[in-house]
Amino acid sequence: MEMKERWQIEADIYLAEKQEQENGVWAYGKVTVDQLLTFQVRVLTCTKENGEKTSFVTYPRRQRNGKWEDLVRPDKELREAVTKAVHQAIQNEITKDLHLPEVTVLRVTKLPVRKDQTVPILAVATVEILGITVSGITIKQGRDGLFCNMPQYYSEKKGYRDVVHGTTKRMQEAVFEKVLATYEMAGKEKENAK
Repeated sequence: MEMKERWQIEADIYLAEKQEQENGVWAYGKVTVDQLLTFQVRVLTCTKENGEKTSFVTYPRRQRNGKWEDLVRPDKELREAVTKAVHQAIQNEITKDLHLPEVTVLRVTKLPVRKDQTVPILAVATVEILGITVSGITIKQGRDGLFCNMPQYYSEKKGYRDVVHGTTKRMQEAVFEKVLATYEMAGKEKENAK
């Protein structure tokens, strides 16, 4: 008979950027226990004296009067459960980019270039991913070439925010690569038709 976990633990973990990983931070995120208490965690790596690499979960701390104090101290049993949930979340984060879903570009609509835009919007695309149709992906001309933005809204307090986006950098890149390839292909076909 399998024992039921004492807590319901949700770990929302992101892999650190390469530079952070070089400084020993492998991942970071938040953990929620029983949908009642949420706190930040980091997964740090270090090399033991025998050369073996190991990782461990750290909890929030702060420095006060020159001394570090723990702000969150789970007991041993909860610490083990959190570590297990965090490592499972890291495994999920690593493997989800291995089998990306198909991105189908349904439509790319060229727009007239407006002179009042500092970064011209050249076209708007609609794609389908996982049975979801996403409209309003913009294709823009930047100083370094073409780039895309997911559909956005503007807020005075927060600036531009994506309405929908891939949960990983690789998923975002897959959408943008497919949209830009379709846009460029349409431009070449129009050029060849002349």
